[in-house]
Amino acid sequence: MKYLLHGIVLHPRIVLLAWLLLGGLLTVLAWYLHPYLPPDTGDFLPEHTPTVQGYRLLREAFPDIASESSVVLVFHSQAPFQASERQLAQNLEECLEQLKRSRPELGLGRFLTWLHPFLGPRLLSADSQCALAIVHLDKPFIHDLTTETVHEIETIARRLLEQHHVLQHRTVPIELAITGTAGFGRDLNVAIYHSLDITTWATVILILALLFLAYSNPWIALVPLVSISVAVWVSLRLLEILCVLLGTPLVNMARIFVVVVLFGAGTDYCLFLISRFREEIYTRSAEQAMGVALRRVCLALLASAGVVMVGLAMMGFAEFARVSTVGPFVAISLGVALAAALTLAPACLLEIQRWQRTALAPLSSDCVKPHVPANRFWLRVSQWVGAYPHYVLLGSFLLMLPLAWYGAVTEAVMDVCAEVQPYAPSRRGLDIIRQHFPAGELGPLTILLVAPPDVSDHKLREHLLAISQRLSQLDNIQDVRSLVRPLGKLNATRPDKSASSSWTPWLDTVNWLTSQLASSYYVRRLSDKCVSRLEVVFETEPFSKASVATLQQIRQTVESFIEPQGVFRSAAMHGITLFIHDLSKVHESDRWRINTLVLLSILIILTAVVGSFGWASYLLATVLFSYFVTLGIVSIIGPWWLGTAIGVTDWKVPYFLFVILVAVGEDYNIFLMSRVREEQRRLGLYIGVQQALACTGSTISMCGIIMAGAFATMMLSELITLFQLGLALSIGVLLETFVVRPILVPAGFLTWYNVKNQFFSTWTKSAVETTRVSGKCTNTPTVDMEPANRLNQ
Repeated sequence: MKYLLHGIVLHPRIVLLAWLLLGGLLTVLAWYLHPYLPPDTGDFLPEHTPTVQGYRLLREAFPDIASESSVVLVFHSQAPFQASERQLAQNLEECLEQLKRSRPELGLGRFLTWLHPFLGPRLLSADSQCALAIVHLDKPFIHDLTTETVHEIETIARRLLEQHHVLQHRTVPIELAITGTAGFGRDLNVAIYHSLDITTWATVILILALLFLAYSNPWIALVPLVSISVAVWVSLRLLEILCVLLGTPLVNMARIFVVVVLFGAGTDYCLFLISRFREEIYTRSAEQAMGVALRRVCLALLASAGVVMVGLAMMGFAEFARVSTVGPFVAISLGVALAAALTLAPACLLEIQRWQRTALAPLSSDCVKPHVPANRFWLRVSQWVGAYPHYVLLGSFLLMLPLAWYGAVTEAVMDVCAEVQPYAPSRRGLDIIRQHFPAGELGPLTILLVAPPDVSDHKLREHLLAISQRLSQLDNIQDVRSLVRPLGKLNATRPDKSASSSWTPWLDTVNWLTSQLASSYYVRRLSDKCVSRLEVVFETEPFSKASVATLQQIRQTVESFIEPQGVFRSAAMHGITLFIHDLSKVHESDRWRINTLVLLSILIILTAVVGSFGWASYLLATVLFSYFVTLGIVSIIGPWWLGTAIGVTDWKVPYFLFVILVAVGEDYNIFLMSRVREEQRRLGLYIGVQQALACTGSTISMCGIIMAGAFATMMLSELITLFQLGLALSIGVLLETFVVRPILVPAGFLTWYNVKNQFFSTWTKSAVETTRVSGKCTNTPTVDMEPANRLNQ
């Protein structure tokens, strides 16, 4: 390391050339491998979850019915649909068939309209003012190709609708909205790409403005921006190459976090280096000052970046596929940013200093110029904390305790629909469906029952009828459709006893005919098994809490019919309700696992850096406390700013907030503690803590503002989740910057110091009195009670 730092100081132009060649080489290689970059397949759940197992069985038994996503075209009008709208549905079916043949790569599967002889009645509302057309796709809803497919289908539907209006001279127009899982996936992809662009540019502009405010010389302000911009470019190209080699998609969420975290944390690293360089350049040459600055900040930067990288890398142990790659990818990128801060930024500074000898002279460091206003402020803060450390610690804790409690009881919810804005096309289509169709029809639960291949039709129907009746008796169940009830309640309806007995043969005939027509839809006989499917419709929306709670009753009811030697040997389920349930379970498991690993790994690093397990635990506890306080603040702000429910947040907010805030918070604590240890050697613990706080106050505060600003740019996103997460991260970083680091950390250290000294003084006096009373000593010993400086040397 010593020789590397020495080489950076002596040969800055070689360093600049090396980064230029590295960036060019990775750019060419990434461009060459780009066609082989795996697409974002939208995988969410691990293989062992019931949702994935149920889909495999559904795909095996009903390949023509199973689909990974679907597009729902919602045709809505204020006037009832007429017979002329049949032509619109026929034209739509013909155009979709042509698209399926001409563009097989789009993955179009079966499509249904309200003209279907068996399922058509379900797709037309009771008031005949809303009709649905469903297009099944064999691609996941978040797949990149799904976005193009939805766009093609929407273009065809709108063109046909315009032609229909012209030909039929309809006075009340028909509106079209696109929804369904693929529709939501399209809106999510569009919002994420838009968020990536706007977040990148907003972050660059914001950081550039803050740097110009911090430095009067524009050339110095450009050094962190240029260094980290190069690091971001190199990191993204490196990740694309790694994704090709590993066969892993580079999700857009990872790209957003790479941009935000690198511009925030990477700029902080550059600012610490520049700040220390400015301290040394007044007494040394530029080369000597840079050498001293690198030696003094190198270990601190390595430790602080290591904490963040290790914390983010722990996310790789998550089972949730879309999260497990984000953390490690950002950790790798942060390593590139650290390398740029320790090599590219010093080389740029030295070249600027050689070109403009007074580039760094006008602004000295805070400790060299005590009359600087920012330094005077932090000096007063350090003196105030040093004068009343126990009161400051207790008062700050009590003030924030209610917020921390509120954050601890905040509930993390999963609302798939709330991911996008209310004005998004998919949300608009969903609202129209809610107005005209039963809530549970948005996503029925599919139950798959596996029987032996030679089971008789009579016995199969008998058991299907029994299980259908049992399921119908459960709370929150609107309808159950199966082979014996192909149309649900409509098919099972019987006249009352006073009705003429002549209806009975007619209804039996209808039942038998519909069962025969629906047999291939509900039952498939394979070589090794017979699979029957049931559709369970909830009274509430399929992704609501009530539906998820009913899922457990359904599972228990189905399991009661499963016997090793019975008709049904095994069962599986599939649907959006089961998906929400499994996703919640996986997330909860991941959350406890990742949080535990993050805490343990950061605690180990802090213990090595601070040299004390007790103090490392205290530093970690302060950041955990700020995490709960941040959650409490976001839960209070959310209802009136974002329109969310009281006391709830999106599940991604506490997940990412914990990992990033704990890691970044310890990042700033390490910067402060490294300076405390340096000042303690000269001044002792008590004065050293105050001096370190005064010397690093302005720099760490500016770093915190830049980091919070970088996270705040996520609030420009159209995704509500990213907005919430950006708000939470910016509040958490500001809380860490202006409360935890300058108040809780030094107040805790100084309080412990006073308690230790008081205990030592009391114990010494007690020992002296005991010695005098026992007569073993005739003279009272003199106890050296010099404060901080001599006691801790």
